[in-house]
This record gives sequence, C-alpha cells and structure tokens, in this order.
Amino acid sequence: MLGNLKEKAKEKALEGLEEKLAPAVEEKIDLFQNLKPSDVNDDEKYKTVIVAPLWEVAKMQSGGAIGVAQKFIDVENKFSDGLFNVRDELVQVQGEVVSLDPEFSDKVVPVLIQSIRG
Repeated sequence: MLGNLKEKAKEKALEGLEEKLAPAVEEKIDLFQNLKPSDVNDDEKYKTVIVAPLWEVAKMQSGGAIGVAQKFIDVENKFSDGLFNVRDELVQVQGEVVSLDPEFSDKVVPVLIQSIRG
C-alpha cells in the first residue's frame, strides 16, 4: 500500500515537472537552431551551449516542481541526460552543417521527458 502511494506521488511530481519544463525548453528552441558542429560534437561545449542555459531557464520557471520531483529522481542529471538524448536523436552534423530533425519542435520535449522518466 505504501509503495503504491509513493508511486502515485512520484507520478504526480513528474507530471508537474513536465508541465513546467515543456514551455521552458520550447522558449529556448533557438539555442538548437544556432548550433555549430563543434557545439554538437564536443560534450563539454554542448553542456555549456545547451544544457546549462536550458537548466537555468527550467529552474527559474519550475515554480517548485523541480524540488518536488527531486524527492524521487535526480532531476538535474536526468535533464542533462535528456538533452544529450535530444542531441543524439534529433541533431545531425554533416561536415560543417548542423541540421535538426524536420519535426524537431514537436519531438524535443517528448524525447526530453522520456529521458527524465527513465
């Protein structure tokens, strides 16, 4: 019984987190449109150009949702992992050209959320 309550609380926390993260990421989608090949290919640079700025926006707009979800998961690391999954699944580098999946705007939040949910 207690396990079921904990699972329901976790699900509620994740739903609240999703509601807050989606607009934060959508608001900063231009960060992805301005990527250079070196930004994508170098993990540390990707963290600096994409992960860190989006994490800051997410924290500011979370309205406490991150704190609640943090009781159940490591939100910051899951968020970072999710943005690396976005890179791996939706961003392509060919020579000196970075291109985004044609449906990037529609897919970015679901890929991120799926990663956070694990």
